[in-house]
Amino acid sequence: MNIYLSSGYLKAYKKILRKKPYLNSKVKKALKTLQENPRHSSLRLHKLGDGSYKNWSISIEKDVRLLFSYVKDGIILVDIGSHNKVY
Repeated sequence: MNIYLSSGYLKAYKKILRKKPYLNSKVKKALKTLQENPRHSSLRLHKLGDGSYKNWSISIEKDVRLLFSYVKDGIILVDIGSHNKVY
């Protein structure tokens, strides 16, 4: 599975790492888990919204979510941040 980064995700990721640098390792671990076993319970994977453009969400920690979309050959990371920010 390829992982692509949107410009919006990169901006949000840099911003959140300034406040919480320890999240870097948690994000890497979550993405590795997502590649190996997308249905792992620790990710709390779920679909957001309806229609043709569907985002999915995984939990990084209690109040941090990572949003992504599936594409042909992998996923594109869309956003990361607090529950209230990304939803």
